[in-house]
Amino acid sequence: MYKKLLTLVLCAFFVLTGCSSKTAVKSQASTYAVLTKKKKSELLKMKKHYDLIVVRSKDLTTEDMKVLRKKSKQIYFYMSLKKPHHKAETLKADGIFISKIDNADALDALIKEANQNKLKVIVNNAYDYRETVYKNSKMVVGVNQTSMMTKKQGKKYVKQDTEVSTRLKKYLNTCQEKGIATYLVEYTKNTDWRAAINAYCKKHHITYYNPTIK
Repeated sequence: MYKKLLTLVLCAFFVLTGCSSKTAVKSQASTYAVLTKKKKSELLKMKKHYDLIVVRSKDLTTEDMKVLRKKSKQIYFYMSLKKPHHKAETLKADGIFISKIDNADALDALIKEANQNKLKVIVNNAYDYRETVYKNSKMVVGVNQTSMMTKKQGKKYVKQDTEVSTRLKKYLNTCQEKGIATYLVEYTKNTDWRAAINAYCKKHHITYYNPTIK
C-alpha cells in the first residue's frame, strides 16, 4: 500500500511541476536509445527495435550498418566535441549526437558543418550553451538531457535538486517551443521513480530512455 501511494505521489509531483508543451515536435522519435556503452557484438545482436539509436561509430562497417538499419529507423553517431571525429558521412548515418560540449563557438561551427553535409544534429547536455542551441534551432533536430529528475548519490539515485530540475525543465520546454525534439536519459532502477518520470515525460512530450530497463 505504501509503495503504491509513493508512486502516485511522485507521479503527481512530476506531472504537475514544470511547463508543458501542447504537442510533440514533429521530428520527435517515439522510441529512443543511447547505446554508446554497448559493444559492437551486442548492438548487432540486440532484439529491441527503435525509432532512433545513438551508437559509437568505431569498428562499424557498411555491413554492420545494414544490420542496424533493421533495428532502428534512424542511426546517430556519438561524437565528443573535444575530439570531433566521426564516420557519419562514409557510413551514411542519419546524424551526429554531440556531447562533452565545452565551447560555444566550436559547437556552433560543428552544427553548421553537419548541416552543410546534410547530417542531422542532436546536442547532449547543452544547458550552459543553450543560446547556441536556440540560435541554431533550424539545424538542431533534438536535444538530449541526462539526470533532470534524479541524480547519483553514492550507489543509488535520489531526487535531483529542485533548482537544477526546474531550470532543465524550462530549457527543454524552450527547445520544444523552437521546434526542437526533446529526449531524457535517467539511470534510476527504482520502479517508483521510473513510473513518475515516465508519467512526466508523456505529459510533456519528452521521449524517455533508461538503460537499466531491459
